Amino acid sequence: MIKLSHIDVVFKDKHKQPVYAVNDVSLSVDKGEIFGIVGYSGAGKSTLVRVINLLQKPTHGQVVVNGNDMVALGERELRNARKKIGMIFQHFNLMNSRTVYGNVLYPLRHTSLSKLEKQQKINQLLEFVGLSEKRDFYPSQLSGGQKQRVAIARALANDPNVLLCDEATSALDPKTTQSILKLLKELNQKLNLTIVIITHEMQVIKEICDKVAVMQHGQVIEQGDIVSIFSCPKQALTQDFIRKASNIEQAYDSIFNHPSLAEKLKDQHLLELQFVGNNHFSPFISQLYHHYNIETTILYSNLEIIHDLPVGTLIVLLSGDNHTLVDAESFFNKHHISVSRLNSLQHENNYSI
Repeated sequence: MIKLSHIDVVFKDKHKQPVYAVNDVSLSVDKGEIFGIVGYSGAGKSTLVRVINLLQKPTHGQVVVNGNDMVALGERELRNARKKIGMIFQHFNLMNSRTVYGNVLYPLRHTSLSKLEKQQKINQLLEFVGLSEKRDFYPSQLSGGQKQRVAIARALANDPNVLLCDEATSALDPKTTQSILKLLKELNQKLNLTIVIITHEMQVIKEICDKVAVMQHGQVIEQGDIVSIFSCPKQALTQDFIRKASNIEQAYDSIFNHPSLAEKLKDQHLLELQFVGNNHFSPFISQLYHHYNIETTILYSNLEIIHDLPVGTLIVLLSGDNHTLVDAESFFNKHHISVSRLNSLQHENNYSI
């Protein structure tokens, strides 16, 4: 559905020196997939998503969408190709002088549809996004979530098969974000719509995406399916995103700043355990005590269901000597539970293993 091959986007700074906003990025998005691109501000993710519909022409590389080589298309062909690529933005980009109905009507103004057909289509779209009763309202009369629903309806007006979402939930509160993500998921399932989501929030990626690419300094540093990335992130930035999304970082701050716990950490082994899959619902902590007489204190636990698979993290204290720790690690390895030894004296967002 979407294939980007060796994409560069190069600008010039004030000294006429090249600045790579996007540097040799290649990725593929399959039909009907929800693909997330995550990165902090300045990572190049918004520039990259604008390359997909050629709002930003790449300096080098190939862009193929719906079988079209976008860079090779003439002006008229490109306009037609863009009609099948909807786009929504962080700040909605609605026309304040037009009603909800008028905003959704706008992309249909040059189509061959009759007036009645346009009315029927707009009413259908507004019903789908839950705004039928707001059709005569102006954007100033709507909440942020309602504005984004209007933007989604407008983006669907030309029956696109690709929807690009550039920080579409960043201006919304958490509850409204959840409702918009739910709507996007419904669009994906009911319309077989391919969706690309640009965000700086791993929580959004976790909620809705099938695959994710992590960007830093204009490059994709890691990509894969969502379960693999969440259960075994390779890059430090990816790990940072996941820790924040899972509140693990906050848990560590609480543990290391707790006076009584700090004293315990001197004589016990602090471990982070990670597991994936339904087979880990067995009571492995009690088994550890039963087989090895190892006492375990759980300081933090988190369980997420990602694509129907449990992905869990625990921070635990094990009491005992180094021989005890060897037995425990052998037990965890046998049960496919990954183990990280944590050095409590060097807790500065990085953990020694």
